[in-house]
Amino acid sequence: MNWPYILKHWGGTLLFGTTILMLVSGFGFSSSSEIRDSLIWFIFYLIASAIYSVPTLIVYVLVFFILIKRNIDSKWIKLILIFVTVAGVTLTTSIIDSEMLKNLTIYYSLSTVVTGVLLKFRKLDPI
Repeated sequence: MNWPYILKHWGGTLLFGTTILMLVSGFGFSSSSEIRDSLIWFIFYLIASAIYSVPTLIVYVLVFFILIKRNIDSKWIKLILIFVTVAGVTLTTSIIDSEMLKNLTIYYSLSTVVTGVLLKFRKLDPI
């Protein structure tokens, strides 16, 4: 199993998606109190997104395991995993059903595509 890739993609998606959320939401960075408040909200959103992403992560790992076992080409594995993550984000936010979460779908989907494309994936020996 290529755990470093899985954790980098998951962690990068959460960090980048939360950063996009903070920048788009207009959190201030002009005074020390605004920076402190923004940092607290960043940590809160990061923890919440990590919790909500666990079901998608479980499906991601299962799909990853199946694709590695079937000896699929690395480029296809990356593409399929990006699709699984975008589908998981969309499903999670649609279940929660809030207007703000529709924007989160866009932020975290963009984040997963960018992170997935930028990360290097090297297939290890099948398990």
